[in-house]
Amino acid sequence: MAEEEWVKLVSPIGSKSTVWETFGMPVYESNGVRRQDKDNVICKLCDAVLKYTGNLTNMQKHIDRHHPVVSKNKKLVTSTSSGTIMSHMTKEKPTSVVSGQLRLTDFSKSQYSYNSHRALAITRKVGLFIAKDFRPLSIVDNEYFRDLLQELDPRYILPKRKHFAEKVIPELYNEAKVKVMNSLKHAESVAVTTDSWTSRACESYVTITAHFIKLDWIMNAHVLQTRILDVSHTGVNIGNMLKESVTEWELPFKNGIPIV
Repeated sequence: MAEEEWVKLVSPIGSKSTVWETFGMPVYESNGVRRQDKDNVICKLCDAVLKYTGNLTNMQKHIDRHHPVVSKNKKLVTSTSSGTIMSHMTKEKPTSVVSGQLRLTDFSKSQYSYNSHRALAITRKVGLFIAKDFRPLSIVDNEYFRDLLQELDPRYILPKRKHFAEKVIPELYNEAKVKVMNSLKHAESVAVTTDSWTSRACESYVTITAHFIKLDWIMNAHVLQTRILDVSHTGVNIGNMLKESVTEWELPFKNGIPIV
C-alpha cells in the first residue's frame, strides 16, 4: 500500500464530526479499479497516516498537536465576498475572509508530520544522497544544506544526524542487502575475493566481493562488506572471516559446502 498513490480522500458515510474535514480515508486506483482503505486515515494538511479503528481520538490529538490553528478554529472553510464556500484544499485565493476563520496562507505554514508520506519521501532521498554520494552524516547539520531544503519545501523539517545514523541509513542498507542476497540466490556458483588494506588511521580492513556469471552470460559483482580486521592477517583469520561472510550472505551451498 505504501507504494500506491491515493486519488482522493473520503469520509465515512453519515459521519458528522469536524475531524473529517481534516482527515479522510484514502481511495487508491490501480488499473482502473478503485479500492477504499478503511483501516487508515490521511491528514489533508500534512499527509500523515494514522491507523483508524473507529475512534476519533488519535485524529483529534493529531490536529491539536500539529495543526493548532485548525484546532482553534473549528470551521475549516472560508467564505468569499460572493458568498461561495471554499474548502481549505482549494487553490483559488479568496477575495475576503470572514473574521475568526482560517486563511489559506495559514495552512501553508503547517509543518509535515514526521511520518507523513511527503516527509518520509524527502528524508529517504536525503539518506540516498548521503549513501550514494559518500557524503558525511554531518551534512544534515550544515546550515546551508538545511537552508536549501527549507527553501525547497518550508513545511519539511530535516531530522537530526542521529536519526539518519540509527534509522534511515540502516534501513537503506537492509533494503540493499535483501536485493543483493536475492541476486546471489540465482547464481549457480560464486567466486569470492578479498582485498586487504590499511586506512590513514592505521586500521586494517578486509573487503569481500562476490563475483558470478548470470544466466545471460553477463558478469556480475557485489561488494558484500568491508570489515575491520584487528588481528593478524593470517590465512586462518582471513579464512574465518570468509566463512562468516559466506554464512551471513547465504551464498550457494551444495551438500553443506559453499560453492565458491
